[in-house]
Amino acid sequence: PIKLNYRGGGEVLQGMGCGVLLPTIGYYCQAGSFKGLPLWLIIAMFILHYSSSVATALPDAPADRAAVKRTLPVLLGVKNAASIILILMGNALLLTFLALEVKGLWIGLLSLFAPGLCIALAAIKLNKLDTENTSIQEFDVLIILACILYALGFILHFFSGGSL
Repeated sequence: PIKLNYRGGGEVLQGMGCGVLLPTIGYYCQAGSFKGLPLWLIIAMFILHYSSSVATALPDAPADRAAVKRTLPVLLGVKNAASIILILMGNALLLTFLALEVKGLWIGLLSLFAPGLCIALAAIKLNKLDTENTSIQEFDVLIILACILYALGFILHFFSGGSL
């Protein structure tokens, strides 16, 4: 009803819902309290979900501009929004690296190395984003894959008996 996707802020709302609210509720349901909730992980998850939300708006920028939506790609342009995505996601991985003692193979490979590789490959696509729709779609796939692999690393780590 408040049309944040049109007025600006829809990406932030999606980042908060998927990257903060859902993981926090899940943690509480599993642990029975918020004690030990890794704030750095919540911050990284927000950044990744916010970034993937902006990435999925990239191909819609021309239509969103015509509809007078205030998404980041409309306000800043596709290439600038994509650059911000790469910077934010790189910082989320750096935060994870600095805050986490990599205690397992799954976190190291899937939550740090693989998303970093996806981000690097997406950066290669950056120069063609304004001119080629295929590049925007490939960029989106790499960004979303980075987010999936990040979460998958933690999931496999916990299933194998690991902890933070």
